[in-house]
Amino acid sequence: MAIYEILASSTSEIQGITCFIIQLFIAEAMFFFHLKKRKRFWLRLLVGGTACLLLGVTLPIIIGQYISGIRTFIVLVFMQLYMWFCFRRSFLDILFCIIGAFTVQNLGSNIQVLICIVTKTSFKMLSTEMVIGFTIVYIICYLTCAAKIKNFPNISQNRVRVLWVAIISLCVCWLLQSWLISEKLDMVMACRVPFVFCCILSLFMQFGLLEQSRLNEENLALEQLIKENAKQYELSKKTVEIINMKCHDLKHRILELEQAGNADHG
Repeated sequence: MAIYEILASSTSEIQGITCFIIQLFIAEAMFFFHLKKRKRFWLRLLVGGTACLLLGVTLPIIIGQYISGIRTFIVLVFMQLYMWFCFRRSFLDILFCIIGAFTVQNLGSNIQVLICIVTKTSFKMLSTEMVIGFTIVYIICYLTCAAKIKNFPNISQNRVRVLWVAIISLCVCWLLQSWLISEKLDMVMACRVPFVFCCILSLFMQFGLLEQSRLNEENLALEQLIKENAKQYELSKKTVEIINMKCHDLKHRILELEQAGNADHG
């Protein structure tokens, strides 16, 4: 089957992936807002974003004809390359932020489904429920998680454990979500609620460990500073003692000279 025939027969899937990628773009904007940008940033953002959207929509559909269940992975790869193309941070730092963005998008999607279930409305990619759900989730996640990124000039440096926790959390959410859809349980509240808590737990683990790592590093730096101050104090104390001894010896020498009549009193 020709490529255009595959794409022509997958209109609804194209709409779904496009909406998914746009939601990711917005989530990534929250995490990457504070990062240092590369030269000609706006040109890179426009060209890279267009390429990422086109490839992220078409390739998963084409490859999906032969291999199923890798749509999210393909989009993740393109998003990783796109953000690295636009921002001046290490590859692992960008991966950390990408994982956070994917988790936030997944949380927003689950909240949207729960709103549809509660209001007894049919699920649509573009709907009032989507706008409400994603707006609430994105604002809360930005204030509690994404805004902290500016405090970490090097996220992945000496934080391998934090990065691995983030990767494992994303894989768990991804696999469980795929299973939910394959079993046609995606519109059952009893299944969606645990996924909401799973996403929340994943974000708190990811950014909680990051914050704990930062605090540990600050404590180590403070301990080192205290040790250096203690050494400086001991050195100053010894210097003062030596000076006092010299002054004491000099005082006795002056007295000896005075008694011998060899020193001027003034």
